[in-house]
Amino acid sequence: EKVIEEAYLNGCRDYLSKPFTKTSIELVLKKYLSDKNKNHTLQKLKDIFLTKDVSLIKELEVIEQALLSERPILITGESGTGKTFLAKFIHELAGEKIPFVHLNCAEISESLIESELFGYEKGAFTGAQKSKKGMLELANGGILFLDEIGTMPVSIQKKLLKAIEEKSFFPLGSEKQVHSHFRLVSATCDDLTTKIQSGEFRADFYFRIEGFNVHLKPLRQRREDFENLIYYFVKKGERRIIFDSKAKEMMLDYHWPGNVRELERTIEVLQTKNQGIVTSADLMSLLSKA
Repeated sequence: EKVIEEAYLNGCRDYLSKPFTKTSIELVLKKYLSDKNKNHTLQKLKDIFLTKDVSLIKELEVIEQALLSERPILITGESGTGKTFLAKFIHELAGEKIPFVHLNCAEISESLIESELFGYEKGAFTGAQKSKKGMLELANGGILFLDEIGTMPVSIQKKLLKAIEEKSFFPLGSEKQVHSHFRLVSATCDDLTTKIQSGEFRADFYFRIEGFNVHLKPLRQRREDFENLIYYFVKKGERRIIFDSKAKEMMLDYHWPGNVRELERTIEVLQTKNQGIVTSADLMSLLSKA
């Protein structure tokens, strides 16, 4: 131990005990490669979110640390803040050639979500005319992204918890165990702590899906990013428009419940109108509907 202590005091950053494993060496190499590219990765994250916000940047820094591990990533934030956008970027950073399997739990019924996740054998239930691989199996070697995970039924949470822990599961109607090793990325706009207290979300499942947690703040709290975001979405469209002073003031004062997604859609609608200069009157009819 004294030798190890002296090594660290003299500038050593990692000390591996013999015998070395392939995994331990890979993690160290990955760590140093990541340190080398850290500033580049963080700049890319700042660029895609068009942000100068210090607190948001601090949240995004977590992604760089997460790439060194296989622990789950949990992305929280209101609807429209860019959770799916970030999950897809994590896939890009991890390697676009690996699988990326996306399931929006809020868009599928409770009766179907189990078969979608675990797959099934032919004849497992009425309508199962042929076998189908589940999303857990399809995500093997890659990323399983569960969007709006707060809406997942408690019964499915229990079964998925076991599959995540054991990295294996049985498709519906099958006696053959399937093994799948994937990185779990989840997203939710719900307060999972409140859902746990109400019994709508399992505490043990929560502790399994959280690891590296990233919170994306709402647009109304990113005032210094407004100008860049507006310019980006205007430039993205085919028709250029500008906002008069009162329109700009109105956009800053508005609470944007739909966040960045709502801002983008608002600008898209304004670009379809005849006038090139947007006034507060033009905005009033759009924003009041939100």
